Amino acid sequence: MIKKKFLLIIILVILILNIFGLNNVYAVADSSSLQTYCPNIILVERSTGKILYEKKAYDKIYMASTTKILTAILVLENCDLNEKATVSNNAIMSVPWDYTTAGLKEGEQFTVYELLHALLIPSANDAANVLAEHVSGSIEEFAKLMNSKAKEIGCTGSNFLNPSGLHQDDHYSTAYDLYLLADYALQFDTFREIVKKPDYTLPATDIYKKNDRYFVSTNSMIRESMKAYYCDYVTGVKTGFTDNSKDCIVASAEKNGIEYIAVVLGGGYTKEGLREKYLDCKTLFNFAFDNYTIENIANQGDICSQATISNATKETKNLDIAYESDISAFIDKSISISELDPKIDIKENLKAPIKKGDVLGTVTYDIDGETYSSNLVANSDVEKVSYVLIIVRVVLIIFLLVLFSLLLVFMKKKAKMALSKKNYRL
Repeated sequence: MIKKKFLLIIILVILILNIFGLNNVYAVADSSSLQTYCPNIILVERSTGKILYEKKAYDKIYMASTTKILTAILVLENCDLNEKATVSNNAIMSVPWDYTTAGLKEGEQFTVYELLHALLIPSANDAANVLAEHVSGSIEEFAKLMNSKAKEIGCTGSNFLNPSGLHQDDHYSTAYDLYLLADYALQFDTFREIVKKPDYTLPATDIYKKNDRYFVSTNSMIRESMKAYYCDYVTGVKTGFTDNSKDCIVASAEKNGIEYIAVVLGGGYTKEGLREKYLDCKTLFNFAFDNYTIENIANQGDICSQATISNATKETKNLDIAYESDISAFIDKSISISELDPKIDIKENLKAPIKKGDVLGTVTYDIDGETYSSNLVANSDVEKVSYVLIIVRVVLIIFLLVLFSLLLVFMKKKAKMALSKKNYRL
């Protein structure tokens, strides 16, 4: 008896779920079970801005040379790549002895393009200072520009005091803000080109004539020789380290048309001596590529719905309504496209005339917290009924009926007359 009651309850629950459409729930990848080392992390898919994983992503922390992402943005927006910048004494001497430099010499001139390579590949702090002075005249003025640009981009938890990431107590950011900066910087083709280069040689100058200023990228994930960390899908972006910030990286990865940004801050070393920030990046990217994809939900021109149009001619009143554009969605691989239930919103009281391509409504898919939509358009012309033409046709029909009636009457009279003449002769 108890089993029967339990079975009835299950059946009742299923019926209720079906009635209200609550059974259309998708199992999505759970990132909460990921094992990561570093204290401040965020993983974001670029096209949607969807956050797949975060850990204290809004805490204000030191970020070291990941600062140089913003420096590069300002240089790219304010300079021509072929402009020449001159190395000042201050640009060299304001770098502490234990910070990375490119060995620039006072009075040397380099193009902005060359200095960007020194800035982003070996993370040269003297190059950062030269570029800042070239853009704003001084490091202090450049810092003001940095903070203004950061706010414009949407950063709310950052404060910048220098272009290099040199440690200062009030120079800080958040994992989320660094994602925003990287996402913005990746809009520049030059930035993309430079940050994925594994090495670079700074050209000789009149002051320093040797070609021995050869640098390898600080990002081990793009260097094939670094077997423990290398990933062929990683495309950048910038690392950092100071005693205060610990090991940091802002990394980008792209595969199968999907691009991710991971920010991993405050790393150290595992018991085996491996760098935690790179291991975390691998974990995050592998999780993302294994569990998510971009699917084409609908194609431009596909029929989404149909409508009967009032005030339309018989031949055109049944109208196909089509997608105006393709809809592609970033979704969990466990979700079946065929099971998606879109919200279709068609304008009320559609009336002729309608032209092919006229927008008649929208279609929206809500998938895993993201919204994807397209306009719905008429797939053909719909002609309006002409009442004048109807009246003319009715009058013409009546006229023809009258004419036909008169013709019948005339023919009957003629037949009677012919019959009368025949009888008279008889």
